[in-house]
Amino acid sequence: MELSLSTVNVETRSGFTWSTDMNLFFNRNKVLALSSGITQDIANQLFVGYSLSSIYDYQKLGIWQKNEAAQAAVYNSVPGQLKLQDYAGPNGGKPDGLIDANDKHVIGNGDAKLQGGMTNRFAYKRFDLSFTLYARFGGLLISQIHQPTSLYLTNLQGDRNQIKVDYWTPNNPTNWFPNPGNTLSPVTNAFSVLGYYDASFVKVRSINLGYTFAPSVLKSLYAQSIRIYASMDNIATLFSPYKKQTGIDPEGTGTGDQSVSPIGNIRNVSGGVNNTITVGASAPPPRSIIIGLNVSF
Repeated sequence: MELSLSTVNVETRSGFTWSTDMNLFFNRNKVLALSSGITQDIANQLFVGYSLSSIYDYQKLGIWQKNEAAQAAVYNSVPGQLKLQDYAGPNGGKPDGLIDANDKHVIGNGDAKLQGGMTNRFAYKRFDLSFTLYARFGGLLISQIHQPTSLYLTNLQGDRNQIKVDYWTPNNPTNWFPNPGNTLSPVTNAFSVLGYYDASFVKVRSINLGYTFAPSVLKSLYAQSIRIYASMDNIATLFSPYKKQTGIDPEGTGTGDQSVSPIGNIRNVSGGVNNTITVGASAPPPRSIIIGLNVSF
């Protein structure tokens, strides 16, 4: 569904105007049925009743803390390791005191609940100014640079350069990253849970400022119109839980799996094409500044 709205907010006799264009949209999808009557195809990340962008994995609850040592021991863990949800036992039963493949479930999807943009335009005499906001709310962002053995940028083993994360130590009881070392969890493939973040953000996409020369100037230059302008793109992120925590731009650097080797948490599509937005080790969206002159004769 899509909604567009255009308004003229202010228009004065002195020549000042302010207008707004706004566009909001969202998409919804759901798997209705799979072949042979099955309800889930884990290998292809397809689940009846859920979105095509569903993410099937363990649920991270945080990091085991020192005062939880006895509870952690039940799951063969120690303080400083990943704390995962004991979701279900065999055959979809109740929690059984073990963390294994039975505890994986659909923890979310990459679909935004709402997306949209808003452009405000101001004009006064021969000056014009506009800026555009873009926002996305809801959905999970897969940050593969934070999945330790996905791109090896957060394995915290001290043998290579790493990106900055707030990791657990006895004197720093964080719930973001586990204690540095080889054993993040007794569950060997649990590292993937470190890559899931709120995909919401609000960004100032662009600002444009221009000036149109008066007819008296055009006549002396034998021109029909002259406008000088300056524009800047990708200006600022006003809101983003992901950027606040990681310092990284919340817009994806690509789609599908960007890891060294597939880790099985992104749906595979025939032909290798996958539209799931992910953050990898590629360069983030750049900021650009353009200064120009438009002349018509």
